[in-house]
Amino acid sequence: MIEDNIKRIADASEIIAAKLSELCNKLDHIGCALPVLNEQVTTTKVQTVPVAEAPPAPEVKAAPVAPPAPEVKAAPVAPAPVQPAPTPVAPVAMTAEELNAALVKEYQRLKSRDPIIAAMSEMGATAISELKPEQYADLLAKVRAA
Repeated sequence: MIEDNIKRIADASEIIAAKLSELCNKLDHIGCALPVLNEQVTTTKVQTVPVAEAPPAPEVKAAPVAPPAPEVKAAPVAPAPVQPAPTPVAPVAMTAEELNAALVKEYQRLKSRDPIIAAMSEMGATAISELKPEQYADLLAKVRAA
């Protein structure tokens, strides 16, 4: 495994050296020279190439500090007007078939009949036919809360 990694590194080094050699040949007019680069890659030693020093960076002077801004006081804000709570909307009447379909969906979600049976028992019923249409929404709400 280590040998494989060394081989991959050597292969990558050869590719990099070839690319650098191409670049230096293009840029030889500015003094870039890599003598015998391809021979250096085939050896196992890593050799460094001297790099020209960059010119010194210009001196940076600190920017003057601005005086602190004057304190600004916020104007008082009037409270928002109080709006009355919305009136509850009367539940839409549903049929026994719609309730049954909704309970089937809840059964599939819950993966159990137990919450449905428990909610119906709380309402004193063992079947949908024993409930009044006004109780359908309450039953469905109890099952969904489970």
